[in-house]
Amino acid sequence: RGARYFDDWMIKNKETIDSDWPYFYYVKYATLYKVRMENAIAYAYKAENGCDKVEIRIFLAKLLHETGDDHKAVEKLKEVIPIISNPEEKKEIDRLMEEYSV
Repeated sequence: RGARYFDDWMIKNKETIDSDWPYFYYVKYATLYKVRMENAIAYAYKAENGCDKVEIRIFLAKLLHETGDDHKAVEKLKEVIPIISNPEEKKEIDRLMEEYSV
């Protein structure tokens, strides 16, 4: 029910959304609860150059993996490597790349 409400809100307000943060939180929600993944992937592509560039791309990679597109997931993770500054994020990227490698 929460995902449906969030989806409806995003659709209703798409013309007035003035930052990438609603997309970011939608993607985070979808990644955590594995719901509305196709919409979340579309929103992640919209937001990947805006808000938290590292975290949104990690979420996008996870969503792509969940939908069976490991090749694209690994490519997204590779994009993140040059912009990582947090050692914990680096560990997560390494772990995910190993898990998703085809």
